[in-house]
Amino acid sequence: MVHNRCVARTAVVVAAACFWSGSNVSWAAGKAEEGFVSLFDGKTLNGWHLMNGAQFVAQDGVLKLNGGHGWLRSDKEYSDFILRLEFRFMKPDQDGGVFLRSNMEGDDWPSRKYEVQCQNTARMGMIFGATHDLNVGLTQKTLKPVGEWNEYEITLVKSSVEVRLNGEVVSVSASMDKLTRGYLGLQGENGFHEYRNIRIKDLGRTEEGFVSLFDGKTLDGWHLMNGAQFVAQDGVLKLNGGHGWLRSDKEYSDFILRLEFRFMKPDQDGGVFLRSNMEGDDWPSRKYEVQCQNTARMGMIFGATHDLNVGLTQKTLKPVGEWNEYEITLVKSSVEVRLNGEVVSVSASMDKLTRGYLGLQGENGFHEYRNIRIKDLGK
Repeated sequence: MVHNRCVARTAVVVAAACFWSGSNVSWAAGKAEEGFVSLFDGKTLNGWHLMNGAQFVAQDGVLKLNGGHGWLRSDKEYSDFILRLEFRFMKPDQDGGVFLRSNMEGDDWPSRKYEVQCQNTARMGMIFGATHDLNVGLTQKTLKPVGEWNEYEITLVKSSVEVRLNGEVVSVSASMDKLTRGYLGLQGENGFHEYRNIRIKDLGRTEEGFVSLFDGKTLDGWHLMNGAQFVAQDGVLKLNGGHGWLRSDKEYSDFILRLEFRFMKPDQDGGVFLRSNMEGDDWPSRKYEVQCQNTARMGMIFGATHDLNVGLTQKTLKPVGEWNEYEITLVKSSVEVRLNGEVVSVSASMDKLTRGYLGLQGENGFHEYRNIRIKDLGK
């Protein structure tokens, strides 16, 4: 299909035009780079990971793809952003793509993703994984010949995306709501491409005021309690079964806690302790606990009456092996638990305990944690 349309093309185009009304001004003004961060140093693949036999190499200041399958994955995950990258085709009819909000798993390429097609054919600019409106004529008029550099600017905010090719809006979609966060990627599909000047402006949540609680290498700032089997390895905090718990060095009262986690097997039991004491046999004897278990108990708040949206929780929870994120906001007697951006559980009865340690529970589960950070609101 050459011209892919949404069910209500007119509505999407109008909505997209309203949503992106400010974009033309910034482009005409010279595309200010304020807030952008480079993702490619021109010399190495630092910040990227070769997946499934991908054949990308850093050479002569550019990122070269010399055929083959697989893909190149970003180190970080992103939700909302502006991505700018330059590319050129080294031969006619070269297939490839830019992956957005992708997972890590899959055979040749990620099994869950959006993809902006990067192919010098009539498929150029298509958005796979979402209904979209592609202006084929403008795309082909704007696309430069083999060997010349092009630029994509891809702006993705919530469920809406705008794709610019060499300054022209060639493709839009308002149906990017199934995937909310994931990796960036460059696809290898037997194509010969070159890339350079890859940079991103992260439009996701601000991290201002947050402090990291895990350095990715050691258990500094944490204490193994009651025989807990947590270890720092390969940049993550691994739990390989057993009981006990991992206790924070400091106590907190009110805070926003963000942490990423994944389950390594089905039905893995665990939890995040809030305002806990230090004493207890396996786990602290006084605490609140946000359940971290890939079952219907996910998101429950033990120690306080609460309201859990089970359906939304199960819809939002990612499969075994994929990274999830909790954002837990606890202020006075109220707590809000977000799973992958969605509010899944709330309570207004957290008034019995006013201050205590953070903790990660060991209850025979196999979990991994990373990017643990906190904004202390109790100072």
